[in-house]
Amino acid sequence: MRHPLPATLPALLLALAVTPAPLRAAAPPVNKDRPTLVPIPTAVAGVKQFSLPVSDWRSPPALDGQFWAADADTSAWTAVASGRG
Repeated sequence: MRHPLPATLPALLLALAVTPAPLRAAAPPVNKDRPTLVPIPTAVAGVKQFSLPVSDWRSPPALDGQFWAADADTSAWTAVASGRG
């Protein structure tokens, strides 16, 4: 017995092609509460070489509590050698 799908496939494709857009699956909504990652540009007009000084980095002894908070106590953090300064 032959499988019925090959015979009905052209009709299914035609039905999909003529289906109005509102009946098709919509794109997922954009979550505005989530941060957006902006790609780094490959070139910036007027900038020949981009560099960012890596100095004054500090590391917490443990990743406890809210170490990322602006008011976190960083007095026990240790300096991280960056090789530049």
